[in-house]
Amino acid sequence: MFLFEEVERKGERGLVLTGYSGKTRYLSVPAYLENECGEKLPVLEIAAHAFDGREDLEKVELPKTIRALRAFSFFNCKALREFTLWDSVEDYYDGSLRQCLALSRITVYFEREENYQIVRDILGDSDRRLQFHLYLLDGSRNTNTDSVVTSSGTATSSREKADSYERNSSVRSSTKELSLLFPGYVDKVREDTMARQIHDTIDGCGYSYRQTVGRRRIDLRLYDKLFLRAIHDTKGAAVYIALGRLRYPAELLDKAREDYLAFLSEEDSFSLSFLISDEEWEWIEFYMNLQIFSEEAVKLALKLLAKYENVELAARFLDYQEKHFAKGKKKPLFDLDEL
Repeated sequence: MFLFEEVERKGERGLVLTGYSGKTRYLSVPAYLENECGEKLPVLEIAAHAFDGREDLEKVELPKTIRALRAFSFFNCKALREFTLWDSVEDYYDGSLRQCLALSRITVYFEREENYQIVRDILGDSDRRLQFHLYLLDGSRNTNTDSVVTSSGTATSSREKADSYERNSSVRSSTKELSLLFPGYVDKVREDTMARQIHDTIDGCGYSYRQTVGRRRIDLRLYDKLFLRAIHDTKGAAVYIALGRLRYPAELLDKAREDYLAFLSEEDSFSLSFLISDEEWEWIEFYMNLQIFSEEAVKLALKLLAKYENVELAARFLDYQEKHFAKGKKKPLFDLDEL
């Protein structure tokens, strides 16, 4: 059951979510809840410390009615892996997603152009590695994915919300996606008592990557130019950076594309091992479609996949091996792909 308080913000009556009674791994916050009088009011905010320290939450979805995430609203949710919200969030307070050590994917839906403040705020609140998936829309469409529930928490499913968004998005070719990984960094402060000075140094390229996000735009050209630093500082993060930009290549220059492909080709064994250990099957399938694996990398992948019992993906690698590396195979009279 959702817990809430009724408030008035700028002349609008609404609700502030203060928590959830009981345990749940998947929290889908509805756009509207019914108060004690049976009135349906919008959920406008997540209260300070509302879900602070919850150990059960693994996935959270917020509706586009949310305007504010108060201080430490989801602080220290150790099991939280996925977090979804809209660019409707205008006020993001310190600590809202801090110390969520398992958080690996943040999805943001945009209804307004040049409105990246929420991405900037979340990045500024964490020095850890963060992966963003952005659905970018211009402001001329009206997407209605709101749901109405009672205080017991029965709501339309997240799949229905996503399907509705996809249906509305498909009507215009200007809709695009971005998958951007921002590496972590370490801010070191050292005091020199003899000289009465404080020296501040930053280790890692994560801080530089964060500077590519402004309030009104994301500098994708600069994001791509930082790739060589990412390879040197954190090769694992570089794998996701390269795959993300190749899969969703908005503003991707030919030179940057070549750099990403060269890295993924030269480091295919490392990259596949890294992705398999993370169980990122979808990214591996996209990687395979690039057709750049070496025979050694494919053999390694098959060996590793046996431990995860992923029969379907292993079959695809066997097919890849047969197609690209089979020796002494009699050439067919024709290729079925050419028919």
